[in-house]
Amino acid sequence: RAEELASYCEQKFAEVQAAVAQVEDDEKISVYYAEGPDGLYTDSEDSQHALTFLLAGADNVAKGIDVIRYGQTPVNMERVIQWNPEVIFAIDEDNGGCSEFIVQDSDWSEIQAVRDGRVYTIPYAPFTWADKPPGVNRLIGIMWVANVLYPQYYDVDMVEVAKEFYQKMYWVDITDEQAKDLLGNSYTA
Repeated sequence: RAEELASYCEQKFAEVQAAVAQVEDDEKISVYYAEGPDGLYTDSEDSQHALTFLLAGADNVAKGIDVIRYGQTPVNMERVIQWNPEVIFAIDEDNGGCSEFIVQDSDWSEIQAVRDGRVYTIPYAPFTWADKPPGVNRLIGIMWVANVLYPQYYDVDMVEVAKEFYQKMYWVDITDEQAKDLLGNSYTA
């Protein structure tokens, strides 16, 4: 079973890497990973906490900020406005995040990601698909982020991807509706 799972992980990771390798530097989408209840904590691309986004080909706007060992480096609103990311990823409020806060708070309204409706709630079951704790959910997170950012290169049905992932990794058969619930506001029919 371990060999089967290792092979699955290697195959899926290789597929994402091949897809995002096609993305030219000038096509890379700028991303802000908003953490904490007000979204003013993040992680640099040098942080293992932002590894999911890096491996999915994102252009992390928080380049060069000081990396805090346990993640969540504080930044101010002026800096986020200056970065003006095209996409924002955040955890939902039920899990200590800020995805709804960002789209409702007027301070965030001038940021391109908010104006364009590209603030995505990171799926979170049984753990986040992006960061903490480091584990197998990062694999589906990498697939998800690559699909959200570059569907023209990584064109997969995330409902089917989620169903396959949960069956393989957790021995749980989820329905299409459960997969759509996991995908939340990133799911488009």
